[in-house]
Amino acid sequence: MLHMDQLEATIIQMIRTRPFYGALLNRMHIQYKDNLKEPAGITIKNGKVYLFIHKETFKEMSLSLRMGTIEHEINHIIDFHPIRRKARDSEIWSYACDLAVNSYIPDTPPNQILPDNIKFPKDLAAEEYYVKLEDKAAEFQLTLSQFSKHLKGKFSLGIEAVDLHESWNDPEADEEELAKSVIIDILRDAFNKNVGTLPGNARRRIEELLKNQVDWKQVLRSIVATARTSKKLSTWKRPNRRGFDNVPGKKKERTLKIALIVDTSMSTTGFLAEFKAEMLSIKQTGAKIEVMEVDRKIQRIYSFDHSFDPDFKGGGGTSLIPAFEHYQENKHFIPNILIYLTDGHGDAPKQMKIPTLWVITPEGKKPVNWGQMIRLPQRKI
Repeated sequence: MLHMDQLEATIIQMIRTRPFYGALLNRMHIQYKDNLKEPAGITIKNGKVYLFIHKETFKEMSLSLRMGTIEHEINHIIDFHPIRRKARDSEIWSYACDLAVNSYIPDTPPNQILPDNIKFPKDLAAEEYYVKLEDKAAEFQLTLSQFSKHLKGKFSLGIEAVDLHESWNDPEADEEELAKSVIIDILRDAFNKNVGTLPGNARRRIEELLKNQVDWKQVLRSIVATARTSKKLSTWKRPNRRGFDNVPGKKKERTLKIALIVDTSMSTTGFLAEFKAEMLSIKQTGAKIEVMEVDRKIQRIYSFDHSFDPDFKGGGGTSLIPAFEHYQENKHFIPNILIYLTDGHGDAPKQMKIPTLWVITPEGKKPVNWGQMIRLPQRKI
């Protein structure tokens, strides 16, 4: 059994010698997983980055190999590998991603696939390695599946190709745009605190990644899509299947109700213009929207109509609890999703059954560990 001090020693050493990676680790949720096929795995779900570790395999490694294994997984996250596969073959994509990250990891576990031992150039993107692997399979007149088995045997990976990066296929994993938002958030935080410790090439690589702002409106669309519900409504336009006269038939109508909660406390005064702009964008989803303005208490509730031009009420202290209590108890408007525009500085309930999206100001914080989150971009100077 892996002793906690082994893992703690690994993390402490990474923080000491590789502070950027250590800062990223501090933002991840580390869990042991006995059925993991690899020493470690990683995924993004519920707005969090999870690092999975196989106890028995991990405990047999030296400290340097444990660090290399964790760094390997972190680099997959830095390069967005779990969410960039698209329609590519999953096994060949796994090899391509390993070729991309193993190029610059000093302590990789034995038998890892490396650009040198497959006669590929270093420092290519995973997409470029994927094309080269496709070409190599064609050269050997093998299908991608056959070529994948060939690579497995060549490098004695000790794992079926189909099990490579199995955690990337977690059915509960966040959709692409939300996952990007989560990754960029932890990257920016680690980079800002440790930029001086990164070598020039790594610094330029992270800077380039952080230039690519996530369009949170796309995040909203993906969350809204999963929150939609179908319900049957009575209609006189379709005859009842049982043939009864004067009995309405049924049709399916897709409906979406959003509770759009705006934090109007003193601490968000400088962001109300941004909140208004985002509210107008949310309105374009075509959903039925109820707006709530709240600081320490609910100031007002109203329907989001065409003449929307709010004079926000509030300016006091902050509590995030009243809005959630209202929608837990209120039966007149039952939302499919709650969207809370806030800086996150305030008390919040311990849990909420209704799916919640926190839209947090650039320097704000997610107030609780439940719900999903996106961060508004920094203002352009």
